[in-house]
Amino acid sequence: MNVARYLVQGVDVWLNNPRRPYEASGTSGMKAAVNGVLNCSILDGWWVEGYALDPNAGWAIGHGETYPDPNYQDYVESQSLYDILEKQIIPTFYERSIDNVPHDWVRRMKICMRVLAPVFNTNRMVREYAEKLYVPAYRRGQALLADSMEKGIRLAHDKDYLRSKWGGIKVLGVHTSGNGHYKVGESLQVESLVELPDLKPDHVRVQIYSGSIVGAGDEIENPQIIDMTHTREVAPGRHLFTGRIECRSSGRQGFALRIIPGLKDLATPFEPGLILWN
Repeated sequence: MNVARYLVQGVDVWLNNPRRPYEASGTSGMKAAVNGVLNCSILDGWWVEGYALDPNAGWAIGHGETYPDPNYQDYVESQSLYDILEKQIIPTFYERSIDNVPHDWVRRMKICMRVLAPVFNTNRMVREYAEKLYVPAYRRGQALLADSMEKGIRLAHDKDYLRSKWGGIKVLGVHTSGNGHYKVGESLQVESLVELPDLKPDHVRVQIYSGSIVGAGDEIENPQIIDMTHTREVAPGRHLFTGRIECRSSGRQGFALRIIPGLKDLATPFEPGLILWN
């Protein structure tokens, strides 16, 4: 804390370039911003949100893309950093008028403090931790402990049972409406036949994971996640689920189905560590 006090008073650029996604949060960069220090950082941790508020408040290294080869990712982001230093940071800092003041740099400092300081501060941190994490966790804990831990015991048994049956879950078929070509504003219906051996439909959540397709690997970018509705049991253990995708943007679009636990009282559906993709 004492070293940081001197650092944020004595530097002009706060450089932060760990490998994504290993930036925990970036509170040092927030502290620097409050003191008018411009951040130059990868798009990870707080800077994803901070840079999006106003790109004039600092600089972003890369575009947030991730590569399978970490060494190649290092190379790409190092080239991005050198380019920013050479063409943006250094010229802006040394471009001065007759008064020897870098006016564009000072303008950025003011934007940095005006835009970022009200959003990234301890008041918000404590409030969001309390509202989103601590209070809900306390209430959930009290509910699971009530009546001699009735709900907690039932949830533990349900998770064990779900794990024992998870391997038998299968997506038997997927059907969509239309011919594969849609206009923005239209929608398509998705139907999926799912085999749930010795399980009830409310044991699971069948979801559509849809969005724009990018890259050679046909990855889905900026997905929307849609819960499908259980329609009926078409045969013993075989259930029909339906959902609808709204076409919000043009270009190549795609979707995948995923099945996650649907048990009540879970802190998160990913708590049991179970997921099935199709």
